[in-house]
Amino acid sequence: MSDAPNRDEEAEEQPDHGQNFHPANAIDVSVEYRKRRPVQRLHQFEQGQYHDLITDLQAQTHLTVIERRLLGVSALRLGHFQLAEPHLLRAHLGGDPEATVEYGNLLRVTGRWPDAQVHFAAHAAQMKGELRCRLERWWGVTAFQAGDTEPGLRRVEQALHGYLALGDEAGAARVTVSLARMLVTTGQVARATRLYREALQQLPAAPNPLPRLTALQGWLDLLVAAGESPELEDALREAQALLPMTSSQRAQAHLLTSMAMLHARRGQWRQYGARLTAIQGLPEALEDVEVTRWLAPRLAEYHARQGRYAQGHTALYLWVTPPGTPLPPAVLQARGIMAWREGQLEQADRDLQEAAVRLTEEGQYVWAARAKLHHAHTLYLMGAATFPARLREAAEDFARLQLLPAMTADLEDVAESLHAGALNPALRSTLAGLLMGQPSLRGIPLRGMDSDMTRIDVVILGGEQVTVEGEVVPLSPGAVAVLAHLVLQPGQTRQQLQAAL
Repeated sequence: MSDAPNRDEEAEEQPDHGQNFHPANAIDVSVEYRKRRPVQRLHQFEQGQYHDLITDLQAQTHLTVIERRLLGVSALRLGHFQLAEPHLLRAHLGGDPEATVEYGNLLRVTGRWPDAQVHFAAHAAQMKGELRCRLERWWGVTAFQAGDTEPGLRRVEQALHGYLALGDEAGAARVTVSLARMLVTTGQVARATRLYREALQQLPAAPNPLPRLTALQGWLDLLVAAGESPELEDALREAQALLPMTSSQRAQAHLLTSMAMLHARRGQWRQYGARLTAIQGLPEALEDVEVTRWLAPRLAEYHARQGRYAQGHTALYLWVTPPGTPLPPAVLQARGIMAWREGQLEQADRDLQEAAVRLTEEGQYVWAARAKLHHAHTLYLMGAATFPARLREAAEDFARLQLLPAMTADLEDVAESLHAGALNPALRSTLAGLLMGQPSLRGIPLRGMDSDMTRIDVVILGGEQVTVEGEVVPLSPGAVAVLAHLVLQPGQTRQQLQAAL
């Protein structure tokens, strides 16, 4: 139950202006109430009672600078960015240093990275102690998100060292989560694993569950990438149990991203699509640029996988970028993958080649390896002489990153080119790691015919239709004929299918 007073309780604490009214008593009670109110507000904030605090402060006519900061930061942490911005800006301009740092964080989380970096640079010198550490953290995360990988990592490391020097273990744990997430993206998985374990030991679930939820979501992403394990299910259960403790759509969306990637790795595409659709239906969460830039390319690729190319192209631009500016490399990569699926091989060649270069330059080595893999597949489909060299490069990147389960779906998508490459004696040993045990890459044992299996019905008489467990699956023209042929004559290559059909 909330410790925050409701509006009726506040009314009871006001001076009595009835029959027993005495001006001196009224002044004493009013002063006492004004003294007590900031303490109550701070208690609500420290306990993570952000929704109650926002409700109480919005009911007031006049807000102090401190109250505006409390309202703004509370709204920011719940993902209510439009509400947060005017209050943080006014508190920042009113001289509140914490509001200054968090206003820069708001610029970051809404994708205004150049403005955020300018803001942090302008105010870094005036910050001391914990606020300087917090500023360094968000400045570093901003730089990393903008593609300045090494400077970003350095600043977040500095913030971590600063918190440790202050003896602030809780602050250090929060920064550790940011650092671990960045390290995963750059392929430094072993260190990220250790940091997540350390952070989760320090972050409590109560009274404010949001920092622990953030850590659990990043830990889940790492566990999903590494493969099936008991720890994965434990982390998922805990995160799902904590989620009802907050009203934040943003926290809900971030957890849904982890669950979606787990479905994708397991090949559960209907459940994956349902998670993506659920995220798209959280308007407050989509104000967070991290959510939209995660969702846009994945939703686009999901539609393309189902043959819905027009919807896929629409989804690409959920991540809004100004016309005339280069597309983000993640969007280029998704567009290239969509292009090879649609048969637009020249477009795929251009997009995937550029995406691989830019992702490598930004230090996003995991996604660069993925772009190279799909580029190699495109070159195979084109019959290009450069296919073997590109495939070797992608395979070596995967071996170095040691995140093979994370790319299970991608490896299965390009299985034809992998097997074709393995016929080349010069590539056979290089590709052995990608092909070895490929049917069980998902980390899920294959089931026997007598156990639970997914039911797929293919109708070819009186019309063409495919249903998966009773749900109609939209497919491109000719796909039903291909499925029917594979049922009758399984194990055929693309060339054999094309000849038969």
